[in-house]
Amino acid sequence: MSRSIVEYYASDPEVTTGMKCGYCKQETTRFTNGMWGHVLTARDYQDLIDRGWRRCGLYCYKPNNSKCCCPAYPIKCHALDFRISKSQKKVLRRFKNFIETGNKCNNAGNIKVSVDAENFEMPSESSGKMEFTENLESLNSISNNDLLTLNQNNTLVKETNQNISNTSKVTKTKDTAFEKPKTPVTAKVGGQIKAKLMRRERWRQKQLAKGLSGELQTNRGPQAKSLEEWLTYKKDSTHQFEIRIVLANPKHEAFQESFEESLSVYQKYQVSVHGDTIDKCDARNYKRFLCNNPLTQEGVYGAYHRQYILNGKIIAVGVIDILPYCVSSVYLYYDPGKIIAVGVIDILPYCVSSVYLYYDPDFSFLSLGTYTSLSEIAFVRHLQKRYCDMKYYYLGFYIHSCPKMRYKGEFSPSFLCCPESFTWHPIDQCLPLLDTSAYSRLCPNKETKDENAFKCIKDVMVLHQRKMMTWGEYEEFSSRSIDEDNFDTEDEKEQEIREVTEYGHLVGRVIMANMLLFRPTKDC
Repeated sequence: MSRSIVEYYASDPEVTTGMKCGYCKQETTRFTNGMWGHVLTARDYQDLIDRGWRRCGLYCYKPNNSKCCCPAYPIKCHALDFRISKSQKKVLRRFKNFIETGNKCNNAGNIKVSVDAENFEMPSESSGKMEFTENLESLNSISNNDLLTLNQNNTLVKETNQNISNTSKVTKTKDTAFEKPKTPVTAKVGGQIKAKLMRRERWRQKQLAKGLSGELQTNRGPQAKSLEEWLTYKKDSTHQFEIRIVLANPKHEAFQESFEESLSVYQKYQVSVHGDTIDKCDARNYKRFLCNNPLTQEGVYGAYHRQYILNGKIIAVGVIDILPYCVSSVYLYYDPGKIIAVGVIDILPYCVSSVYLYYDPDFSFLSLGTYTSLSEIAFVRHLQKRYCDMKYYYLGFYIHSCPKMRYKGEFSPSFLCCPESFTWHPIDQCLPLLDTSAYSRLCPNKETKDENAFKCIKDVMVLHQRKMMTWGEYEEFSSRSIDEDNFDTEDEKEQEIREVTEYGHLVGRVIMANMLLFRPTKDC
């Protein structure tokens, strides 16, 4: 059985100032706990994000909400029960119009641009203490020349929109030459309501005379379009659309072919939207931030790029890890010959988790933040046909104190995670609490406790000198391996116990018994 291996960075109790907040821009008000994920199984990472953790490349972090200026609450949408709002339909219609007719804008000035950025800086590298040298590349059994796609049956084959049924649009025109004189709104509305009620009563009396119930039929109109229907396009569209999946490996030929183009869009986004310098978003930092990941790969399961192709050109790339129950993805969206957006996602046992989105600012008229989220919700529903436990779409963190992040709550039905009980609650019930206080216990029942709370340090599993052991075995082993003149002082022992106890409280009882906490060899 594969085991997760992490290296925890304990917080310093003497440090009272934090990092710069990427949301409110205060210099010393962001506090987080972090650990390096050398290896993570899908199951363990699912449990981690359900306790408020997120990953940035190989680095995993959890905001300390009780101390942060902008508390961050995990948010998820129930994809199977998802309801499209009126504003989201406008975004889908605009994108559909662009694909089918080539028109690039429709009331573009009123479009809301959604930016899904966690504004987080991860450490430059691991501390270097870990002596773990297994080569995980031997687990990759897929040829570097394989080009794969997921069809509707979730099998890996080529996928295009050639089989999508043709639909036609009817344009209504208005003849203004014979318009009736306008009447006051109140009189017009009142008259319409009265006439409608009279017609309804006459119809009801006729039905009763025939011996029928006289009840109105409520579903006589056309059925509303599903999300999947909004995301399909005519076969004779101006832009022909298809999806392709390639192995997410720097040595993979297809990965290399699209790397420079996607990097260029990333740099343009970071410089334009976040004001970064070009050296801060170079190829090395791009790989560390969005390409590297700790998720394990076995057999057909592994890391992939999900590419969206427009007219034979890549329009989007989704970096995905397909594991027995997990996929980690990055979506890149192009127009002919040009990537316009990239969305990074993790697919886990119960969810698709959005990690990051960047896009070409020139294409903000397509509301790509909203569109990519809707596309990923549809992807959850697609995967659920094969993996019955997959039901949710995680949108990262909901920051109520940051207006530009509130759009995440518009994907209904959505739920926020309570930072104390780690239970999920409808966002509508949480908003009044957050309006009163930026940090709040969201679970209304004060008696509800964390069912996965840390209990005993002896339950922690440890990796020491390439051996897996319990905490008790580690203490005994480490004591025997050091000369008497080099035993730890009492202060050093207490500090290590404090660090491991802090780790246990943050990850929870179940996860700390599954993951291996790396402990370095003490100097002799």
